[in-house]
Amino acid sequence: MLHDDENASIFSSAPSSQRLSSLSESPSVMRVKAAAELAAQEAELKILETKQKKQAELDELQRQQEMKRREIERLDREKELNKARAQFEVFDQECKSVHSINTGHSHHKTVEVKADGAQKKQLNSAQASEDGPLAVLARSFKDCVSLHKLPPPEPSVFTGEVIRYVEWKASFKTLIESKAISTMERVYYLKRYLGGEALRAVQGFFYNTSNESYEGAWQLLEERYGHPFKIQKAFRDKLASWQRINPRDANGLQQFADFLKACNDAMPHVPALQILNDSEENRRLLSKLPDWAAARWNHKVTQTPDDTGNYPGFEEFVKYVRKEARVACNPISSLHALKGAETSGTDETKGGDKRKIRKINFYKIFVFLC
Repeated sequence: MLHDDENASIFSSAPSSQRLSSLSESPSVMRVKAAAELAAQEAELKILETKQKKQAELDELQRQQEMKRREIERLDREKELNKARAQFEVFDQECKSVHSINTGHSHHKTVEVKADGAQKKQLNSAQASEDGPLAVLARSFKDCVSLHKLPPPEPSVFTGEVIRYVEWKASFKTLIESKAISTMERVYYLKRYLGGEALRAVQGFFYNTSNESYEGAWQLLEERYGHPFKIQKAFRDKLASWQRINPRDANGLQQFADFLKACNDAMPHVPALQILNDSEENRRLLSKLPDWAAARWNHKVTQTPDDTGNYPGFEEFVKYVRKEARVACNPISSLHALKGAETSGTDETKGGDKRKIRKINFYKIFVFLC
């Protein structure tokens, strides 16, 4: 049998190339590899240091840029502040000058009788300076201050009258809800501008100031007072319960005309009120008018279908009633005004007759005593 070390190619499972490579890795080769690895790591370390240095420089530049931006913002704020301060100083100086001019003007008025020609010229110059552009600027500033002293507008208090709900809702949405306020403040204002039955209906929502409570309160108000059919019913019920107007009641006719105008204005917001354009509804409204007003409307109704083929709408009826109310309430030539004048003249006549009777009775008593 052959020896193993002499027949390695037969008895060994490792390839011949591996054995040659392991035999060739001498200490000198390993030293070269270690040196190459060390050089590579040193180069990588230098690159990392360079990168960190550049990153630090970039961070410093960003910090300086942020400081400059803040400085620019501060300068802008300082500019606005100086502008406001300058305006205040100008207005303050003009107010003081106008006050001094008015004081001097009043002083000149007190000595105007004893003043000579030079003093009168001085007074005229002061008057001219008072009407100058600076005085106009001061008066404009005064008007601006007076304008800011006016009370702010606010919605009315809604107590549950269905007819007033649309108007109240629009005013609240415009004056309160459109402002940039928190939900807690909206709940507070909603509670403030509700009263009576409406406040009792949503009282349970005010124990919480969340947005859900605010929306829930509005949903309940819409269901109870904002439904179009309920608003329509409220208008029609009030029209149906309106008492027939006396032929000489000019004020009653004017009140009826005003409510008809309110119904006509509410039509675009309450589509269900379009039923008032129906001829049968118009006949019911016509029964509320005095006989003379109904007769005049009858002439118009008879002529209009012949011209247009349609019965006059509710808007035409409102215009007619408002015109007749304006004629009936004329302060000079209306029957209402003439009736008041006759009543006043009758009272004066009665008063004169009473005085004459008292004089005659006194004369009879005097003659009897004599």
